[in-house]
Amino acid sequence: MLDFIWIIIVIIVLTCLSSFLILSRKKSRLSRWQRILITLSIFFIAFPLRLFLVWDLFTKPAPFIQTLQYASKANIQKELPLLMNNTHHESQIDFSKPQFIILYKVGCPYCNAAHQTIEQEIKDLPRAQVHFVEVRSHLGKQLVQRYQVQKAHTIIVTRPKTDESTLFEEAQAVLNSEHQLVFSADKSSIQEAIQYFKGENSKGK
Repeated sequence: MLDFIWIIIVIIVLTCLSSFLILSRKKSRLSRWQRILITLSIFFIAFPLRLFLVWDLFTKPAPFIQTLQYASKANIQKELPLLMNNTHHESQIDFSKPQFIILYKVGCPYCNAAHQTIEQEIKDLPRAQVHFVEVRSHLGKQLVQRYQVQKAHTIIVTRPKTDESTLFEEAQAVLNSEHQLVFSADKSSIQEAIQYFKGENSKGK
């Protein structure tokens, strides 16, 4: 609904702008109102485009309204995995080998806190066996049900040719002195998941 409203607004503004420009095409300079309309039209075109791109690349499985809080951020990938680099279908996962599956949920503070640390720690892992999956995507729902996942901020390490797996938490939260929750990556759990994955992976070699 929101994107439809923006499209209607853009059409109205561009129609008004075109009408003014046609009526005043003989003038060498644009009036103040024409300049305002041009500025508004650029905004109404650029912002929906930005919103759509953020939604398409980062927050697609999430409700569209959640995209608004990320649309103005310059470096979204620091908080959210790139959805276009994610695994979308179960056929992309080779369960004959151990798999390192990083679940997350758009807007989850635990996931946001853990993501940068995870990206740094998994650099040496075989990329074909590492997967980012949003829990509300079709594949995410399948994995959550298959492995009985309770929390979005979970790493799944699968065992070859079985439905068995071991789950690890990605992040933790503690109360600070002001009694506010502070979220941070659970580095020991992430390292444990990586070492466990490497151990399982070495068995098949």
